[in-house]
Amino acid sequence: MECRYCKKAISIDESVNAPAMIKGVRGGRCCLECVDEIKLERIAFDESEQNCNTCKFLKRSQFKNNNGLLKGICLKTKENIKFYPQDCMDMDCYEHRLSGIAAGAN
Repeated sequence: MECRYCKKAISIDESVNAPAMIKGVRGGRCCLECVDEIKLERIAFDESEQNCNTCKFLKRSQFKNNNGLLKGICLKTKENIKFYPQDCMDMDCYEHRLSGIAAGAN
C-alpha cells in the first residue's frame, strides 16, 4: 500500500489510518512522516463548510434532538443558533476552532 499523501510505499506497521472527511467515502493510510497532514486536511475540509460545529465562537448547549440538531450560542454575534453538525453552512463569521494551529503549520 502507499501513503495517501506522499505516495511512499508503506506497511500497516509503519502507518496510521487516514479517514476520509466525507461519510461513505473510503479513506486510506498514511506514513508516520505525513501524520500532520490528516489534521490539516480536516481543518481545510471544515473551513470549506464553515459549519458552527467546528467554529471557535460556538458555545454549545446540552440540547440534541433525535435527528442530530444541535443548539448553541455564537459568541461573536451573540445569537442563539441551531445547526446540524454535518451540514455545509457557509457562515461569514466562521473561524475554525483550531485556526491558530493551522496558521502555525504553514
